[in-house]
Formats: sequence, structure tokens, C-alpha cells
Amino acid sequence: MPDPLRMDPRRFPLHVHISVMFTFLLLLTGVVPGLFNYRQTTQIILSSSENSSTALSRMSAWTCTPPMNPFVIC
Repeated sequence: MPDPLRMDPRRFPLHVHISVMFTFLLLLTGVVPGLFNYRQTTQIILSSSENSSTALSRMSAWTCTPPMNPFVIC
């Protein structure tokens, strides 16, 4: 008959389980909002850069003049 006061060497105390679960909960609480904010920020930056490049290309199309022909002698 096994002794009830002897602990099985494969089992961990309850405080170890609670501390591991608390650590994972804290990690999950930090990672999920971090990934969400990273995705939102990436979309904002890409959208803003696309808008800026579109506006810049429109502005440069209006201000550019065709190059002069260097071989024409007046």
C-alpha cells in the first residue's frame, strides 16, 4: 500500500502550477495587444506611404518639363 505522505516525484506542488499559469496569462495579455497594435500600425503606415507617393507623383507630373534637346543649335 502506498504511503499517502510520500509525494510522487513526477508531480509538482500546486503553487508551481499557479505561478506557471499566471506567467502564461501575463505573457498572453502582453502579446495579443502587441500583435494587434503592430498590425494596425503597419496598415496605417502602408496606407499613408501609398497616399504620399500618389500625391507626390501627381505633383511631379505637373511640374516636370520635357528635357531640352542639347543637339539643336539655334
